[in-house]
Amino acid sequence: MFANEANNVPDVSMVSGMPVKERDFSGSHFDEAPPGTHFVDCNFSNTLWQGLTLDSCFFSRCRFDQSEFIGCKFKGVRFDTCGANGTLIVDSDFSECLIEGGQWTQCSWRSSKFIRMLINASSWIHWQIESCDIQCLTIARTAIEDWNIAASAVHDGSLAECKILRMFWRNVTMERVIVANSAFEEVAFLNCQGVNNRWIGSSGRRMHYESCALAQSAWSSCQIADWGISGSQLQIALFDKSILSDSVFDGLHLYAAAFDGAQLNHCSFRNAQAPHLSFRAASLVECDLRGLVAPDLDARGVRLDGCCLSGSRFEDANLLGQDPNDWRDADVCHAPFAIPSELEDGDWWSLHRPGRTRKHA
Repeated sequence: MFANEANNVPDVSMVSGMPVKERDFSGSHFDEAPPGTHFVDCNFSNTLWQGLTLDSCFFSRCRFDQSEFIGCKFKGVRFDTCGANGTLIVDSDFSECLIEGGQWTQCSWRSSKFIRMLINASSWIHWQIESCDIQCLTIARTAIEDWNIAASAVHDGSLAECKILRMFWRNVTMERVIVANSAFEEVAFLNCQGVNNRWIGSSGRRMHYESCALAQSAWSSCQIADWGISGSQLQIALFDKSILSDSVFDGLHLYAAAFDGAQLNHCSFRNAQAPHLSFRAASLVECDLRGLVAPDLDARGVRLDGCCLSGSRFEDANLLGQDPNDWRDADVCHAPFAIPSELEDGDWWSLHRPGRTRKHA
């Protein structure tokens, strides 16, 4: 039970539909749900919530400073314009909860589970998230600053129209996470595993991946300066219609990476291994491709401006329509710059491929 009663305020919490207003629960210890389901302008600072279940409660303009939630289960709970500073959540489950508005600073999630939650139009600063299971979490129109996420699993999450400043991911598994129409600065991933993640229509600078394994990922229609990846594997990656500046892919194994329609400025692919790489209709300005090995490269429609290709190899590349002079410093063995004349001849096709057209040959 809670330790402190409100200060001479009539208790109407048991009256159906009546909210509990302006109650001071500070310093209370809750081992069962407090009386009432709707709390307005209440103070829950320095409270301890332990082993209780809270279902379909509504908190409006309440404070939870320096509070602790240990072994709790929250379902369908809504926090509207609430706030907290220094709050700790441990071994707890939150499902189908909504956090709307307010500022939450210097808080921690540890060894907890968050399922089908929505965080909207709020400010979350200096957060520590460790050993958590996060599923179907949506964060929208929220300011995120100084987040550290470690040893956790994030599945089917989305961040939309957010402002992200300094977010660090370490030993995190990510699947089907989408970041859309957001702005960011200083985002780093260390020893992370990711499958089918998407950055769409976002912009920012200083995004780095170190010792990560990423598959079926995309950075589509993004504008990113200083995108870097080291000691990592990148398989089936899309950078279509993005603008990348001062970004580094040196020494990487890039399998089936596509930069179709992208603009690359001062980017480096030195000594990278990139089978099935595609630069189709891309623009490369002063990029360093020295030592790049990219068999089966698709370079149709690419524009090279001041790029260095010394020591690069593009065996069996598709260079149709390209100027051979632009590729003179590269090894382009078996790479056609034009369709052989005999392949344009209808009689040749009739003789060697009877009953078939070039499209199906």
